[in-house]
Amino acid sequence: MSLPNCFSVFSRVFQDDVLVDAMCAVMRQDAFNHSELQALDGRLANGMAVMAMGASTGCNSVYGSTPPSNPHPYPWMNSLFQDGATISWMIGESLIIHHARRSVVPERLCDFLLSGDEPTLGEGDYFDLTRMTDTAMNEQEIKELPKVWAVGGDGAFGDIGYQNVSKAIVQNRPNVNMLMMDTQVYSNTGGQNSDSSLMVGGFDMNQFGSFSQGKLCEKKSVAESLTAGHGSPMVCQVSMANSAKMYKCMLEGLEYRGTSFFQAFTTCQPEHGVADDMSTQQAQGIRDSRGVPEFVFRPQSGETYQESFDVKGNPSQNRDWWMTKYKSSGAEYAFTVAHWALSEARFRKHLKKLKDEDIKGMVHLEDILVRVTQNDVVNRSVFNRKHRAFIEDFGAYITHEVKGNLKHVALSRQMVLLAVERRKSWRMLQSKAGIQNNDYLAQRELLKNVDAGEISVDDLFARPRELMAEALAAVNGS
Repeated sequence: MSLPNCFSVFSRVFQDDVLVDAMCAVMRQDAFNHSELQALDGRLANGMAVMAMGASTGCNSVYGSTPPSNPHPYPWMNSLFQDGATISWMIGESLIIHHARRSVVPERLCDFLLSGDEPTLGEGDYFDLTRMTDTAMNEQEIKELPKVWAVGGDGAFGDIGYQNVSKAIVQNRPNVNMLMMDTQVYSNTGGQNSDSSLMVGGFDMNQFGSFSQGKLCEKKSVAESLTAGHGSPMVCQVSMANSAKMYKCMLEGLEYRGTSFFQAFTTCQPEHGVADDMSTQQAQGIRDSRGVPEFVFRPQSGETYQESFDVKGNPSQNRDWWMTKYKSSGAEYAFTVAHWALSEARFRKHLKKLKDEDIKGMVHLEDILVRVTQNDVVNRSVFNRKHRAFIEDFGAYITHEVKGNLKHVALSRQMVLLAVERRKSWRMLQSKAGIQNNDYLAQRELLKNVDAGEISVDDLFARPRELMAEALAAVNGS
């Protein structure tokens, strides 16, 4: 019997008021209340949940849900490292079906029955109602979809579970959101390297000596990798460095008709060696030093990187480094990732305090950065004493301010390499956002002239920042 004929039989058996009362009772009990129940409200008093969470085993599941206590007031599950993303995706699929059957279809049927004196239901309507998916839902129905959050660390989402994240991202389901808490190490198993670890390594379990001081692998930016070759997800690299922006992006991601992914630098107090109240300050420091820059990738803004990428929130957006000043003297200096590293005990092996007289014969980090590129690191020229890019272990230093006094700190070779690599990564991000970095153009032209013999290596070593300033002036004037 067709659906219209069914309604005809029902109307002869039951009075209209009985049918209406029955429909109302079902909708009150099972359907989502559009005036009260939204994706952002949490949980209603009657027990209906508007979200679910799939956690990957790690710190987030240990500190957030150790049995018998579980603070999550919504459906929550914990899975192995690699499975959290795909299981969350499957939960999202089931929520779409549940939402269709319990909310969308009853409301549409009610609207249909109340639409006229003799309502008719065509075959297309019948097909949509009996096979309702998110494809046939309107924008309001999508916004009311219960959301699922997949939560994991850089190990779960960037290493062992990366393929699962990639698979789930490509599906671009409208109610799947992912949060990667980037501690840059396997925090709950001792602090060994992950792909997200910085070039100075994974610290507590990392070898350190004259031969090896970390790793030569560059940091893997999971968020950036998902902006290429992964369809149309909304991708954000944000953190508590700017909490208002992070929450704004999350609200935007919840309403985006596709999957959203958030990579957030997350301080691990014991592994990073920082105080419990320093998480926000550390997040700001690593952002400002180019260690983990902020960006938002909105595919809804256009079909080019320049339209989709937004790097607002980072200081000195068109420069290599944030140019700030010493409070005591007012002198300008570049705030590099090495300066930020001073604030975390995990880098202690890469930093040595110096007296004023100790810096004689040493080279300032800003001078070394003029003559070294990431390609020099790839080609291992930084280990060649005869090459302009050679870096002496603990031969470079930076100056920082402590209570109004300027102090000097020697840097391991690996810490200098980290600054080179993070600068390269930032330059790549700038180019995606359509920002021209004249510092890069000036350095490229300067080193081209040095390698061609037009400027001597001795001259480069004698006055690197002066030559860089001249090259920058030429670029700015062109």
